[in-house]
Amino acid sequence: MAKYLSNLPRPLLDDLIDTRCIPFIGAGLSRNADIPAGAKIPDWDGLGRALAADVSAYEYLGALDAISAYSHEYGRTRLVEELRRLLLVDEAQPSEAHKAFCRIPFEIVFTTNFDFLLERGYGFVRWSCTPITGEDQLTIGPKGSSVRIVKLHGDLHHPEKLVVVEQDYDVTLQKYPLMATFLANMLIYNTALFIGYSLDDPDFRQVWQTVGDRLGKMRRPAYCIAVEASQQSLARYERRGVKLINLPGKAKDYKRILADLFSEIDEHISKGIVDASTSLKEESLEELSLPKGTTGRLCLFLLPHGLQSVYRSVVFPIAEKAGFTPMTVDEIVSPGGSVVAKVAALIDRADLVVIDASSPWTVTELGLIISRQKASNVVLVISEQHGQLPDDLVNLRRLVRPGADRMPDEEFVEEVQRWFAQAAELLPSNPMEEARRLLRKREYRAAVIASSVAMEDELRKIFSQSGKGDPQRIRTLRDLTNAAAQHGVLDKEQVFELWHVMELRNRLVHTTQRVPESEAKLAIRRIEKLLPQIRGLLLN
Repeated sequence: MAKYLSNLPRPLLDDLIDTRCIPFIGAGLSRNADIPAGAKIPDWDGLGRALAADVSAYEYLGALDAISAYSHEYGRTRLVEELRRLLLVDEAQPSEAHKAFCRIPFEIVFTTNFDFLLERGYGFVRWSCTPITGEDQLTIGPKGSSVRIVKLHGDLHHPEKLVVVEQDYDVTLQKYPLMATFLANMLIYNTALFIGYSLDDPDFRQVWQTVGDRLGKMRRPAYCIAVEASQQSLARYERRGVKLINLPGKAKDYKRILADLFSEIDEHISKGIVDASTSLKEESLEELSLPKGTTGRLCLFLLPHGLQSVYRSVVFPIAEKAGFTPMTVDEIVSPGGSVVAKVAALIDRADLVVIDASSPWTVTELGLIISRQKASNVVLVISEQHGQLPDDLVNLRRLVRPGADRMPDEEFVEEVQRWFAQAAELLPSNPMEEARRLLRKREYRAAVIASSVAMEDELRKIFSQSGKGDPQRIRTLRDLTNAAAQHGVLDKEQVFELWHVMELRNRLVHTTQRVPESEAKLAIRRIEKLLPQIRGLLLN
């Protein structure tokens, strides 16, 4: 059960699902990195005081003034070296909070931090990221599902782009106007979510104020995550047009609380996108309408565009014969414009994943699969004869297929058939038991859909074993029912009974309508009455 998600306002929760939320990561998250025992990463003020201590005859007037004085006294090279030492850039490693954040399917992340904890966090969860430190990089689109990390103040690998002393702040908007325009544009359409931020950054405050001046009351809301914040902090954020979300708990547990919140946000986005999605295929829509883990039939294919037709003609029939429902990302229409969020949600919802990792897009999607922590026995990685994949994928089932200019050979097809046959052993032996379990849990909508899946399975077995009907034409429950009537598998009374269930099932699959308990029980009784008769045909 979500412990912290309920503290987030409904508009923010909706924006997360609609992929209209942009995270801004500040020093507060970096200070909660995993560091050597006894060490400590200073905050902005602490950083200023540490550097001020080395400037002779200096009276402390604030962090920015102290850092500027240090740079003037000892030079920028020395300043960069000290920043690296004080911020423990080489020693600090991403904490559980960083890793949990990096699993959330954001396509773009803003930060003013100089360190590399986000990059390391994405590397740990095996999700590709692209740091952006200059305007010239803004014109280059993301590679596949790679996350873009926009480092507004540069980083310690690019000391010439660091925004850290007074002169940097004075000229940065004039020096990098496109970066400011890009940031402002993102804030016009998206909701800002600040994490580990004090809002003391003068550049951001200037851009935030400009957006407010232009849009007035129509400026989108902004939120900041805090733990055990004071009323003074609450008022301070409100003055700047930012709503403070004060999570329950103690400040000393900030790292753990954030990790739990990020995991809940990830699950919220995944579930919300699937619940709000629709499919161009009836079978996929039926599976998506069921609770996660109900039947184990949904197989997600992540494929290069040029190979879709080959897989549809050769591999999809193998999956269907084994009892699975093949689905591709482009068949699903989901809220928001983020392909990454949709792919992540479908990976979470799918019971099997087949990925052909022979394009830049699918290679990054392979990293996304690993970051979602899918079990290795339900993921099949297919590559070309000479395709290069990371060496650490030994725990995933891998197959090699012929080159793109050749049709799959017999050996490859047999290997695919064996994999699906092994996966089919994990399917429920009695699908109707799942429908009864859902009925007992009062999940009436899911119970009706699950019972129709059980009927679909039995009818499909008949046609598979008898050789009657065209498999390419018999796909949906409607197709199966019509074919069953045509070939005498069901009589008129049985077809009539099944049509009643199918009409109800169609209403539930295509809408969010609820079904009364009595209507759900009647539908399931009808299915239970028909199944023994159909199984009798199988035995005969």
